[in-house]
Amino acid sequence: MSGDVKGVFEVPVQKLMCSDVKMGSILTEPRPIHRKEMPLFLSLLNEVIERWYEGIGPMNTDIYATYNFHTELLQQIRESYEIIANDDSPSVFRERERLGTLMESFSDMLQSFAEVFVSPEQLKGFYYKILKRVNMTNNIILEGEYGW
Repeated sequence: MSGDVKGVFEVPVQKLMCSDVKMGSILTEPRPIHRKEMPLFLSLLNEVIERWYEGIGPMNTDIYATYNFHTELLQQIRESYEIIANDDSPSVFRERERLGTLMESFSDMLQSFAEVFVSPEQLKGFYYKILKRVNMTNNIILEGEYGW
């Protein structure tokens, strides 16, 4: 982690993994997200972002430089999923392309969240499991399964 790291901090592992959040387990389930689950999933992703900044920010204040980008990225992803879910016109293909681009940035974000930590592996794995779930979902959107 770059920037000015001050002192020793205890990493709030359970908080970062949203262990105390109702329905938080939906984040890492090993299957694609059903269309009906997407609003809940996206609101939980917002919680993941907020908790990451709350947990890591005090350790390195430079981290806040990307906060607005990350929260706006999630909002754009939310809007893109809504369009894809509700639009039957040919323009939905352009939106799928846009979602693909957004997901590349989202993937980078989750990888950066995970790579801040050397351990525990459980915490690093949490971010990678979310990413895997999102990627599975994007793949099935193209196939029209799980309500997509």
